[in-house]
Amino acid sequence: MSLLTQVGSVAGLASAIFLVWDRFMAGQPIVWPARKPKSAPPIRFLRCMNASKWDIIIRKIKVIPNVLSIACDDSAEAIYDAERNVGFEPFLLPAGATYDFPLGVRDENDGSKVRPFVLIVSWRSTRSTCLPKVAVFMFSSIRAILSLDRRRE
Repeated sequence: MSLLTQVGSVAGLASAIFLVWDRFMAGQPIVWPARKPKSAPPIRFLRCMNASKWDIIIRKIKVIPNVLSIACDDSAEAIYDAERNVGFEPFLLPAGATYDFPLGVRDENDGSKVRPFVLIVSWRSTRSTCLPKVAVFMFSSIRAILSLDRRRE
């Protein structure tokens, strides 16, 4: 009876670990800064890729401290709203798709400083929208974002 109890405990632990991974961590979007090639002036953006099998919803993108402006698309209204810190509507990202959010640097003339920031992407899976997911965190600096402009093609 003791062996059966131990095997059941290990199976229960493995099942719990899988459940936590599947419901809270699996399917995270991949996020990185990039720029449009061969454009003058350089157009910077935040590329978001959904590598999972299911659609996801990008609920919010937040930058701490507020040194970047991130727009939901490249229209004049969206960029103006991003500069004024008006949040954008949740965005559906289909499975396997990649989307570019235009990225602006506030006070770009002060690029000599490192000015680190944290970018937080809040998201949900469409197969279970009520369950919270662990946000994606990206640590970077303004110097790194501005160095994208000097990168060769």
